[in-house]
Amino acid sequence: MEQRIYWIPMLDFVIQAVGRTLRQVPQVNVSFCTEPGGSYILEHQEVHIGLAVSKPDGLVVPVIRHADQLSLVEIAKQRHILVGKAKAGTLSAGEMTGGTFTISSLASFEIAEFTALINPPEAGILAVGMALKIPVVVGDAIEAATMMDLNAAFDHRPLDGSDGARFMQLLTRQLQSDRWKLV
Repeated sequence: MEQRIYWIPMLDFVIQAVGRTLRQVPQVNVSFCTEPGGSYILEHQEVHIGLAVSKPDGLVVPVIRHADQLSLVEIAKQRHILVGKAKAGTLSAGEMTGGTFTISSLASFEIAEFTALINPPEAGILAVGMALKIPVVVGDAIEAATMMDLNAAFDHRPLDGSDGARFMQLLTRQLQSDRWKLV
């Protein structure tokens, strides 16, 4: 039996944290849909995280389904498979549909901060920069801490700015916690 070892990068922690936070702030886990007869807000019961993947011929967004329920190892496996398929151009249509929120990371390009554009009809996207060691004040001392910038964009048609702020506040707390589902 072949056994694989998966590296769990910071992005997998972000995916799990976003999934959990969307469960806590369901107002952000919505889509703003428009049809010829009018517009409506679709409230999603499930959390499916889209992950923006750059290819030479454009951007694709494979979807990690039920991200709020997966362990870090399960997320790492799914991300590894989906990104591999995305780069090979072998993603199925079903692997790229049904996202309820998207994450875009430019850490591999050594970008510390950027603004991502919302992937319609989703109501939000999180932009993740690379983690950097920076000086921080701890008590009366200055220490090096690993920090990363997170920026989010929200569609204010289906949700209030206060919902987006609460999402970011809880996401930050989750990322700084030691409560993770590892396996």
